[in-house]
Amino acid sequence: MRTTYLFLLLYSFFLFSSCGESHSPLKQASEAAEKKLSLLLHHYPEWVKVHAAEFILDLKLDLPVDSILKKENEINGKKLPYRIGIWRVLSQTDEHPQKWINKITSVALDTTASDQIHAIETLAKLQVNPDWISTSLKNDILNGNDVRLKSITQWALAIPSAKNKKPQIDSLLNMLFSNDVTKKQIAALGLKKLNHFPKDQWKKLAELALDEDENSTAKIFLLSAALAFAPDQNNSFFKKLKESLLALRSSFNKTQRYVLCETLAEIGKEEDLPILMDLVFMTNPIISIETLESPQEHPWNIDVSGAAAYGVIKIVRSLEKRKKEN
Repeated sequence: MRTTYLFLLLYSFFLFSSCGESHSPLKQASEAAEKKLSLLLHHYPEWVKVHAAEFILDLKLDLPVDSILKKENEINGKKLPYRIGIWRVLSQTDEHPQKWINKITSVALDTTASDQIHAIETLAKLQVNPDWISTSLKNDILNGNDVRLKSITQWALAIPSAKNKKPQIDSLLNMLFSNDVTKKQIAALGLKKLNHFPKDQWKKLAELALDEDENSTAKIFLLSAALAFAPDQNNSFFKKLKESLLALRSSFNKTQRYVLCETLAEIGKEEDLPILMDLVFMTNPIISIETLESPQEHPWNIDVSGAAAYGVIKIVRSLEKRKKEN
């Protein structure tokens, strides 16, 4: 623990000094983050492995995601709901992705499958054309009582039927500005994944995010969406949104820390790197599990450390790109 704090102290000290050397603090931070993601991919189980794999794919790191996840499928391809995560990754790595999409779709259509909701959410995340769902299944879900299932299905239905078409977001907007926390949370996540939001409603979204109760599960998702869709990072609303986001870095809630890291990967600056490095090494583990002998090794903390590593690499790459352009 003391070694980690020393590293962070040295990192913060050198961060704003000259970064021209080959082993600059920025480079060292990025390399440490890459090692963390490689470690999670190779040695940690289930969703930690899935999330690390997807970060690695997005970053285009030279790591054997496909072979590792195919091995996982051989061992755990029947384990619910983990199988959906495995197939989600393989649909992004295999030269024949449709066979994995078909597997996910078959579960999404199976009303008896306990991981049906995971399958529908995965189809939404992969932006699969919603023609997979029948009219009868759609009506059964949307007229049912499961708010989470209905909300995720509305997100899946918003996917455009063709690449040149805009997503159908009216239902998601209605959910976003409703009084239901689950609806707001899923709508915010869905709109962000669709990367589509009306500019004239951004201020309303920002106000919604700032006014949302601190204990609401929707809070972090609303903040993340508002920051992602902000038309100007220099206005007062953006600054308030980011302050509210950063206040959650020591949250007791794993999801809040995880989404914070993903959000900083998109909008973070150089001054945010120490925060992410702290989460990479988890010097401040999630308090609700700190009674464990090695809380840093708990899946919640490990998963957050992977998201933080992703954020570090994204910010460093952005800084390096701007430096080259200048």
